[in-house]
Amino acid sequence: MADEPTRQLDAETGHAVTELPRAVVRSEWVTALAATHDATLLDVADRVLELRDGEMTGP
Repeated sequence: MADEPTRQLDAETGHAVTELPRAVVRSEWVTALAATHDATLLDVADRVLELRDGEMTGP
């Protein structure tokens, strides 16, 4: 679980931080959960859920 994992990072380091859990998810068949306002993380997500006005939206 990660809360704003790339908030204070430059783009290159932020990319590396997002790739690490993704690699673990793929190799170990586990789930990773990230809460963020950073839309660039959406590109690496398998599934995106959004909390809007107290309601969960998404597939």
